[in-house]
Amino acid sequence: MDTQAHGSVLTREEQIVFHFFLDEILHGIKIIVSCLLIGLFLRMLPQTLVFLCVYPLLRHYLGGLHADTRLKCYLATLCTYGICLWGFLFGNTYLLLAIALICCGYIFKLGIAEHPNNILTLAQKEKFLCLQRRAVTYFLLWGMLGAVYLPQCPVFKMLLSILILNGGNLIMFKRLTASLHAKKLSQHAARIAAAFVFLVGSGAMSGVTCIWNYQPEMPAEVSKYLSK
Repeated sequence: MDTQAHGSVLTREEQIVFHFFLDEILHGIKIIVSCLLIGLFLRMLPQTLVFLCVYPLLRHYLGGLHADTRLKCYLATLCTYGICLWGFLFGNTYLLLAIALICCGYIFKLGIAEHPNNILTLAQKEKFLCLQRRAVTYFLLWGMLGAVYLPQCPVFKMLLSILILNGGNLIMFKRLTASLHAKKLSQHAARIAAAFVFLVGSGAMSGVTCIWNYQPEMPAEVSKYLSK
C-alpha cells in the first residue's frame, strides 16, 4: 500500500473518516469545556452537568435545527445553554412542567427531524423514533416527579427547561421545512407556467405575422429568442 510506504497506519479513506470524527470530537470538547467554565463561574455546576448529559442525548434522537458552520453551532449551543439557565432561574416549576407537557406532546406528534446531510433509512427512522419516545417519556416522568415532590430541586427544573427547548426546536424545524417545501412547490409551478407561456408565445409569434389582427413591434430579445 502507498500509505504504508509513506509511514501512515491509515488508508486514505480511513484518514478522511479519522479527520471527520476528530473534528467532531474536538468541537464537542470545546462546547463541553465552555459550558463547564460558565457553570463554575456562575456556581451552577449541577445544572450544567444536567444540560451536558440530557440536551445532547435528546438532540441525538430528536434531531432539529442545525447551524451551517461549527462556529455558529458553538454559539447557538451556548445560547441554548444560557436560555436553559434562565428558565431555571426565573421559571416557575409548575409553569415549566405545563409547557414541557405541551412540547412533549408535539414531539410525539411530529416524530424525528431528519437533516438533509444525514438521510436515514426506514429502519433507522423506526429505531430512532422508538428511542426518542423512550428518552422523552423517561425524562418527562422524572421532571413530573421532581415538580411534585422536589419543586425547588435544580436538576428537575433544568430537565424541564431542556425538554421545552428541544420541543421548541423540533417545532421550528418542522415549520421551516414545511415552508421551504411549499416554496419549492411554488417555484416548480412557476417554472411550469413560464414554460407554457414560452411555448404558446413562441408558437404564436413564429409565423409570417401574429395569429391575430395586431402585430406588435418585437423587442430585440424576442427576435433573438425566436431565431434560435
